[in-house]
Amino acid sequence: MDSVYSRTGGKPNIRLGGTSPDYGRYIPDQVEPALPVAEQDNYQNIGGTTIGPSYWPYTKNFQNAVYIIQVPLATTNISEPIAWTKSALESIPEDRIFSIQPGNEPDLYADGFTGANGIPLRPPEYHGTLTSETYVGNWTRYVAAIKDAVSALPEGRVFSAFDLAGVNSFPVDVCFDLGIDEGGVIKEVAGHYYQGQAGTAATLG
Repeated sequence: MDSVYSRTGGKPNIRLGGTSPDYGRYIPDQVEPALPVAEQDNYQNIGGTTIGPSYWPYTKNFQNAVYIIQVPLATTNISEPIAWTKSALESIPEDRIFSIQPGNEPDLYADGFTGANGIPLRPPEYHGTLTSETYVGNWTRYVAAIKDAVSALPEGRVFSAFDLAGVNSFPVDVCFDLGIDEGGVIKEVAGHYYQGQAGTAATLG
């Protein structure tokens, strides 16, 4: 990483997130940084992932990096993203927080979603299928709760929104018209690019 940025300049921007942490839980007295150990026995343990206070200090291993801190949005327990945000800010200096990102691919939340080993991850404990309207409603409610509860949160635009799996699942212009940035808190919008079809050797010339 250092060899790349010694040539390009700038800082690494590392996102700590994914589907497993979106459905994960923060356990204040957990000794292990995260359970299960990543990819030791499986690819992902959606619905069974937990982190403890010792998770965030690993960010010190990359001294020049800034971080996008994803916090759960999938859960209907609004205290969960608050706990993740508080614990992250207790370990990571403010100048190394690029943004706080509620949720991962919320356009894939589903009424009948199941996690690892068939764990039901559906209403009422988790959000089901969302629309632009319900996504904006949930996102703004969680952001407001985090702002109210976490005094160490940096001022101004510090949140990341969308982080969608689909290109236009919740159209950005529609969501802005619905008031997702009414409080002036969005620093960036994000999305995932999945290349489902590539060219052939004949097109690589």
